Amino acid sequence: MSTLAEIVKHVMIIIVITSFLELMLPEGGIKPFVRFAIGLFVIIAVLNPVLGYLFQDHDFEIKWWDAQYQVVSNQNEVEQKGQALKEQISSAGSHNLKQKLEGQINSLAQLVPGVAEVTSQAELDRDGGIKALSLRVKEELKESEQEEVTPALIDKQVEEKNREQIKNKLTSLLQNFYGLEDIEVEFIFEGG
Repeated sequence: MSTLAEIVKHVMIIIVITSFLELMLPEGGIKPFVRFAIGLFVIIAVLNPVLGYLFQDHDFEIKWWDAQYQVVSNQNEVEQKGQALKEQISSAGSHNLKQKLEGQINSLAQLVPGVAEVTSQAELDRDGGIKALSLRVKEELKESEQEEVTPALIDKQVEEKNREQIKNKLTSLLQNFYGLEDIEVEFIFEGG
């Protein structure tokens, strides 16, 4: 008799919940799916006590609302895999950031007079800030140098002065634009 009372109690609870859901749901294509799910709950509510009564040595109880999940026994392994995945994502992100930053620096440095082309190599810290910067600068040829370039005609002092001006302008530009106060910028000059 207790089995029958349990079945009636569960079915009544499901009917009350079903009625409430039917009132809340708008007319449309979702109602048949809700009715199907509720029908499954009714079947479970009826079969659970009956199977428990017929097969007392087996445990057929289905308690979806009392679901218990096992704790992962290999928690360290899961944490290691998670850390590896995090590092992989971070590495890909920092690589993209490095490429974009180097492209910006190259474009910005070409605005300085006397600079024909710049190739930069940036080293980033964990937070994405610039840790070290190396610039390979290709100078523009002056009109007088374009006619005839021979090592004997190039005045080393003028060339060194021009390079020092380019260094100062590039350093000032990058410090103002990126806030590189404590960073030493390495310059490598190539002839035009």
